[in-house]
Amino acid sequence: MTRGVALSLVVILATSASTMSRAAGTANTIPAKLTTISSRSDARSATLVIEATEPVPYVATRPDPLTVVIDFRNVDAGALSMAGGADGRDPIASVAVESAESMGSPVSRVRIALAQPAAHHVRAERNRVLI
Repeated sequence: MTRGVALSLVVILATSASTMSRAAGTANTIPAKLTTISSRSDARSATLVIEATEPVPYVATRPDPLTVVIDFRNVDAGALSMAGGADGRDPIASVAVESAESMGSPVSRVRIALAQPAAHHVRAERNRVLI
């Protein structure tokens, strides 16, 4: 009988500790934020740099030859600032940022419209995503 009571007490304490740590973990998560989008170009290439407050996961897609879409989950784009602008030689025609919410988490999408079809490469470098 004593062993049964002790075992029940251990199971109850373990369950409550697990529940409390899960609740504390989800309550304290502050999503990363996109801070700046800038572009730089030279005679051979153009680079779009998306900066965030911390390293962020992303998914890059190309729905058509003139569009590149970068999706960021659990990333807020509220205080985003755009730096620089496109000139006539730049293959990037425009950049649009969309914010939404999915299942209680912020979702940000950066839609890049190209002036002409061009090859692209997306890579992460610390808290920056370079296209």
